[in-house]
Amino acid sequence: MTPTPPHAPTPPHAWRLRWILALLLVLGLATGYGVVWASYVKLHTVDIHHQQAPGAPAEWKGVTFRVLSIETESFVDRAPVQTPDQERGVPAPGAIWVTATVEVSGVTDTVIGGCQLELLGPDGRTWQPVSVHDDLVRRCDSETGPAPTTLTLTYLVPEQWVDQLYGLIVQSDSVHVQVIRP
Repeated sequence: MTPTPPHAPTPPHAWRLRWILALLLVLGLATGYGVVWASYVKLHTVDIHHQQAPGAPAEWKGVTFRVLSIETESFVDRAPVQTPDQERGVPAPGAIWVTATVEVSGVTDTVIGGCQLELLGPDGRTWQPVSVHDDLVRRCDSETGPAPTTLTLTYLVPEQWVDQLYGLIVQSDSVHVQVIRP
């Protein structure tokens, strides 16, 4: 039996080359992950609200919306009751009524629920109208023609955000929506 010769040691530059390749692989994976994450964040956190100039109208499916006024009120006689023990027209504790008067024109049958405009506040917070002081179904879903109709929408908003309201959101067929204000 003859002894087998020992294996020749691996030259030091071969180990360095392996470490450099491993480092490049890790850096490439980290860079790829960073690009994918940055793309995801950019696509999902882009501001979708586009503030229009004061008094400017917005259009959706041929219907034009224009905000005539947005006002805060401590009492709204036609506002719904929030709790059984609450007095009619008085907002819940820590909240205030915000009423928006909106002129809507060019209403067609294609705008089902189009007058349910949300109120936009800070950090993308939105509030649905708690009441519409007109016959919403008749005036906004089925009336046709270009004649303007005035709607008064009432929102219940926490007092801490009343001074930070941006306007009303008009629906859109794209990702970006228009925010209108008086």
